[in-house]
Amino acid sequence: MRFPLLAVGLVAACGGSDKPEPPPPASHYLASQAAEDNTERPKATPRPPPPVETHAQATPPPRPPADPGPPPPVDGVYVPRYLRVNGSKVLDTRIKVKGTVVWIYDCAADVAAQQPDKSRDDIEKLIKKKPELCKRPHFYLGDKKTTPRERAIQVVEVPRPLRADERISLPKDQVDAWPEVPSIAVGQEVTVEGKWALNSPKGYANPDGLLVYGRLVP
Repeated sequence: MRFPLLAVGLVAACGGSDKPEPPPPASHYLASQAAEDNTERPKATPRPPPPVETHAQATPPPRPPADPGPPPPVDGVYVPRYLRVNGSKVLDTRIKVKGTVVWIYDCAADVAAQQPDKSRDDIEKLIKKKPELCKRPHFYLGDKKTTPRERAIQVVEVPRPLRADERISLPKDQVDAWPEVPSIAVGQEVTVEGKWALNSPKGYANPDGLLVYGRLVP
């Protein structure tokens, strides 16, 4: 009776059983999960800011010297600029002023500007007939030839030549006492004596001051 036992042993040896082998025990470790790293890493150094391009500052130009102001009178003679700045100090005083003639009143040119349609001959005839069209003679005195009229001083009540009708109508003593007419020209340097004032006896007025003509100083 050894044959059946042998058959059972062969079946067991040859794996004749139909039952599957149990799976291996599951592992709780995930291969893709990295282990926690507690190693202290050095802190990142902040990147320095980019260099700022600087331009050398230009040296400022030197300041002009301060204006010393108009020169004071020398030997009692003033200059026009002094009177424009400090004229109030010598109001109603007879003074001498040295300067250059920069403008002279021209009656014919003044009337021609108002009546541009008339010829030069017509203007002269009109002035002879109506002398009241002319303003009283005056001129402007500056510190130099290039001084504009706006920065010069006004000289008024300048004597004018006698008219032909005046030589006949005026008394002889008045004609003989007629003041001497100054001989001046634009660009000429002259010294004028007169009274510094705001108003003249015959109607001129200037808030900046004016010189009432007295005479030319040689």
